[in-house]
Amino acid sequence: MASSSSSPSLRIIETSSIGLPASTPIITSIPLTHYDIPWSVTCPVERLFFYNFPHPTSYFLSSVLSSLKSSLSLTLAKFYPLAGVIRPTSDIKYEIYCTENDSVDLTVAESSDDFQHLSSQNARLVSRLEPVVPCLKGSNKSKKLFAVQVTIFPDRGLVIGIAVRHDACDGTSSMQFVQSWAAMCRSGVFDSSLNPVIDRALASDPTDLYSLLYNLASKMINSSKENQAPMDPNMVQASFTLTRDHIGRLKNVILCKAEEKNTSFHCSTLVIAFAYAWISHVKARGVSTNNKHNLLFPADFRVRLQPPLPPTYFGNCVKPCIVEMDSDDLISQNRLFMAAEALGKCIEGLSSGEKFREDWIRVFELLANPCSLTVAGSPKFRVYEVDFGWGRPARVDILSVSKTGALAMAESREERGGVEIGLALPQRVMDCFEKHFVGALEI
Repeated sequence: MASSSSSPSLRIIETSSIGLPASTPIITSIPLTHYDIPWSVTCPVERLFFYNFPHPTSYFLSSVLSSLKSSLSLTLAKFYPLAGVIRPTSDIKYEIYCTENDSVDLTVAESSDDFQHLSSQNARLVSRLEPVVPCLKGSNKSKKLFAVQVTIFPDRGLVIGIAVRHDACDGTSSMQFVQSWAAMCRSGVFDSSLNPVIDRALASDPTDLYSLLYNLASKMINSSKENQAPMDPNMVQASFTLTRDHIGRLKNVILCKAEEKNTSFHCSTLVIAFAYAWISHVKARGVSTNNKHNLLFPADFRVRLQPPLPPTYFGNCVKPCIVEMDSDDLISQNRLFMAAEALGKCIEGLSSGEKFREDWIRVFELLANPCSLTVAGSPKFRVYEVDFGWGRPARVDILSVSKTGALAMAESREERGGVEIGLALPQRVMDCFEKHFVGALEI
């Protein structure tokens, strides 16, 4: 159950603007591409990095804050679009507009809340986590891309909260920025292997897919504004871990069934984690017969394009993957095998971008469907390796899944080969999810 207590306080210590270093070379106009514009329908991605930090606030302010600020500025010199704004340039075209005077908002705050509870895997009220999330400023004409808030819990810990607009860049790019910032703060040296390639011309669009996706996104934005519902006050966020041993046992069950049926497919750790979490989510939500359920997840497409994009291409470059299953199959005796097979064969088909247009059209059709489940994050982002100089995170959450309903995927903090799954649900539904997720692993 989510912990409850008297209302904790949050004190804003300072707000500042972290600018680019003098003489930073920039490209003034960076157009959004057909890979970027579909993400304009989503809320900013909010990641929270919880760190044990057994020092008073005064120590942080006198000994840590200056290096955190200077390293942020130096890293923004490489990732300067994050300091810019998204603005329209015509009826349907948008750009990231950059100037040498751009900056990122940094808020420093102090909280009286229970750090040990907030940084645990247990169910925590989303309303208790929201105060450590930075606010992204913007209007219809100009929207900031990135903001940071550092919240100190005196003598206990601190949280670095970041918010980034998804139409500016995908998870690969935003995490390359965070890893670069952490390395710069920790060692004073920029990791050249993460040097971003800022060239949207590399993302060619010969068939004007941009116009189609812009129109689909615009319709969804207008529909979302009309149907926006308030968040359930009992919404909680929790994390669950599949250990390497769990993965191994589940894989053995799947492969034995595949051998029995004389079939084979891509059966990776990620496929197993997706399948298991999807089944648990469907069962927790309740299943109506004769329904189609869909799992939608993004796949990094940089290296799969012809010609491929550089691994550090800055922006969005993902292909939507769609897996559909009947509700009866997701609760059948062979549900794990059937979900893994569907996921594995979907991933096997990723070598080609031929269905890119059709898949995005289908995504926009499915997003409004309550039987659709999306995925955020990836174990490949290595979020638990983000060390600013005071050790690895105690917990990493994607709080924005409380708005999107997505599953948040990350690597296990405790061991290589494990997977961590985060999600937000009303408390009653979360209790049911935990029962199905944990209960089946104990068999």
